[in-house]
Amino acid sequence: LAAGQDLEVATFRTERRTLDGRRPEELHLVTTPAEDAERRDFTVNALYLDPLTGSLLDPVGGRDDLEDRVLRAVGRAEERFQEDGLRLLRMARFLASLDLRPAEGLLEAATTCGATLARISPERVLDELGKTARGGCPGRAIEVLGETGLLAQAFPHLGHSRLEASARATLVEGLRASDLLLALLDLEPGVDGRERVLADVL
Repeated sequence: LAAGQDLEVATFRTERRTLDGRRPEELHLVTTPAEDAERRDFTVNALYLDPLTGSLLDPVGGRDDLEDRVLRAVGRAEERFQEDGLRLLRMARFLASLDLRPAEGLLEAATTCGATLARISPERVLDELGKTARGGCPGRAIEVLGETGLLAQAFPHLGHSRLEASARATLVEGLRASDLLLALLDLEPGVDGRERVLADVL
């Protein structure tokens, strides 16, 4: 680790989510990557590198999915999305930035679980959209969100026609984060709490 770099540390754990999709209701520390992987959202996001040996630990088949260019949920996609609606936005980001195709049933599950986005705070939505804008192929991510109806679920007060126009406007590469968010929102500050937070940050 080079001087000045940030290092994030997380413990192996299992958790049970609350019905509101926010903080876990129960959390238990565990000792193995295999146990920890079961709470992860996607198999490609459940790979572990042993810092002592340099070996790659892959309890849920994420490496094979990366090689096959597939994004697959850990376990049942509907359960993972119901646990945390932000995973719907992460799905679009991973599909775009990693140039993956969705596993069978993944987009259908996302469409079914779209209402869970209403539980997510504006701050978390903004943070995830910022990561999407800074990643690869942000236009593809917005396209996925539009195809699954998740744009309308994330920003219900913007109107379907405005969202369609915004999605078309973002189907280009190299957008800055603020450009992507402004195009997505066609921003009119003060529509509701979610848009006010975004306007304050921008």
